[in-house]
Amino acid sequence: MTPEQIVGVGKEALFVAIQIAGPILLIGLVLGLIGWGISYAVVAGGNPQPPHNETTSLESPCGDDYRQGYKEGALKVKKSSVSIGGALGTLLIVSMTLSADSGY
Repeated sequence: MTPEQIVGVGKEALFVAIQIAGPILLIGLVLGLIGWGISYAVVAGGNPQPPHNETTSLESPCGDDYRQGYKEGALKVKKSSVSIGGALGTLLIVSMTLSADSGY
C-alpha cells in the first residue's frame, strides 16, 4: 500500500469517527452533568474498530498499527464530543437556574 493510499484511508476513518460522535455530543448536551459522566464512561469503555474492508489490504504490522491508531483516534473524538456536549449542557442548566433565581 502506498503512503497516499494510507492517508486516504485515514481521512475516511476520521470522517466515520465524526459521524459516530455526533449523537454522543447531543446526549451530553441534553443530559447535562449526569449525562456527561455516564456518556464519558460508556465511550471510554468502547472498543471502536475500523471497517473490515479498510484493513484487508494491510499487511500484519501495518494493519495492527492502523487498528490501534484508529481506536485511539476514534476514542479521542468521541471523548471530546462528550466533554463538549456535557460542558455546554451543564452550562445551559446552570445559566437557566441562575436566571430563574434572579427573578428576571
